Amino acid sequence: MKREHSKRCLANVKLTNKFHFRYLGLWILLTIGLTVVASLLLFLLAEQHWHDLYALDTRFQEEYMMQRQLMAMALGFATLLFSAAVVGLAKITAHRIAGPYIKLQRVFEAVRDGNLNQELSFRKYDHLEELAGAFNEMMMEVRARAKKENTSL
Repeated sequence: MKREHSKRCLANVKLTNKFHFRYLGLWILLTIGLTVVASLLLFLLAEQHWHDLYALDTRFQEEYMMQRQLMAMALGFATLLFSAAVVGLAKITAHRIAGPYIKLQRVFEAVRDGNLNQELSFRKYDHLEELAGAFNEMMMEVRARAKKENTSL
């Protein structure tokens, strides 16, 4: 089968927008939500601990403010870093789901249009070798039947 597009073609990105919105949106919302909740809980726990020390002795006022700012900055940075990592993983996942979908869509359209010389092959990590094998066997049978019908006419 002739390759019309490379694996990482921009046309594939345009075709996978629905996957990006569905999967990336879900992962991003879930990640940011959980990370913000976890960060707020950590901040509130630290705040309670440092506030209790501050209430005991006013000498801790400067230390308290400095530790509070440091904790807020560290949790904000960790939230951003973790969110970026999950967004990147979600994008890779969306591409891995969309790649086989696009390949199947193109092959099915070609067969529908009368091109019976189609074969499927997937990347090893797509875990769809059995599907590709079954499709290729089916297409061999369809081609054999079409050839038999053409010779009998």
